[in-house]
Amino acid sequence: MTKILNPWILNFFNPEPGKLIANSKEPILIENKSLGYRIQYILQYFEFTPNYVKYSGIPTFEELIPETEDQKKAVGS
Repeated sequence: MTKILNPWILNFFNPEPGKLIANSKEPILIENKSLGYRIQYILQYFEFTPNYVKYSGIPTFEELIPETEDQKKAVGS
């Protein structure tokens, strides 16, 4: 399961009907224990409309230490 660890840092705007813009002044922390990674994502741009999604950013991956036997099996440890 993927989880955003700090969702309160995200700001959302609807500048016009059907368009959603998001930004953040801090890195977004994303964790996926099933895959064994924590991602620090610096969001540079995010725009969503019914026709397209545009986003850009800089990800940094950190490998997590498996906590359970199931996680160890999932990541091949």
